[in-house]
Amino acid sequence: MSRRVRISALVVATIGLAGAAAAVFLAGHAGAASPATYTASAAMKPTAGKGKGVFAGTVSTTTSSSGKLSWKLTYSGLSGRVTGVQLRQGTKILARLCIAACSSGVSRAQALRGATFSAVKAGKTTVTVATRAHSNGELVGVLKLKAASTGGGVTVPVTAAAIAAGKKAAAKYSCTGCHTINGVKSTGPTWKGLSGSTVRLIGGGTTTATDSYLIGVITDPSNLKVAGYDPGVMQEAIPAGEVSDAEAKAIVAYIKSLK
Repeated sequence: MSRRVRISALVVATIGLAGAAAAVFLAGHAGAASPATYTASAAMKPTAGKGKGVFAGTVSTTTSSSGKLSWKLTYSGLSGRVTGVQLRQGTKILARLCIAACSSGVSRAQALRGATFSAVKAGKTTVTVATRAHSNGELVGVLKLKAASTGGGVTVPVTAAAIAAGKKAAAKYSCTGCHTINGVKSTGPTWKGLSGSTVRLIGGGTTTATDSYLIGVITDPSNLKVAGYDPGVMQEAIPAGEVSDAEAKAIVAYIKSLK
């Protein structure tokens, strides 16, 4: 075999091996998807009686066909003890979100896979709150997803009306129970001087408390990773999606006023 033929054969073999390696890599990552987070909510309506409830949380994707639903449920006025909380498509139960200790204020996380994940993403599922007298749901609501706000480079104007709305929203969610407005350290970072400051992050590194950052943290507390503070406290108190974008912007206006 001539030297030229040997070189040509080597080149062909090398290209073949590279192609095979690429095929293996793509096959292993075919189900991968860029992580995304959605706010999840269901307007719970009674099928009987005068009960009411709020179901809110997030859906975070892990692959193109799987993710996780994190949620919190509060309710009142039901006919009796809640016997279960289910995720349904029509009459079919896709997941039992809660089967014990389902008192008002309960929060859980549920893995979503395959057809269940697809149904949730497509808005084809309902949340049912069952009681002994109403096993198919005394409260029922369609589960809807919305892309979670990241602030998107927003600049929040600081006006008297916005500050007043921010104070009202802060009182509604008891924010100042964990965040002081006078610089004193508490369960969460103080709001005084927070806007525009450098925030030290858990695990190292820093970020800037821009309006976008603050909005993202308020609407989805799982984004809160501040060094020296327990990130689970806010997530437990205020599930993702519970504070609306408008309320979050008002709260940011209030924070910005606290120099």
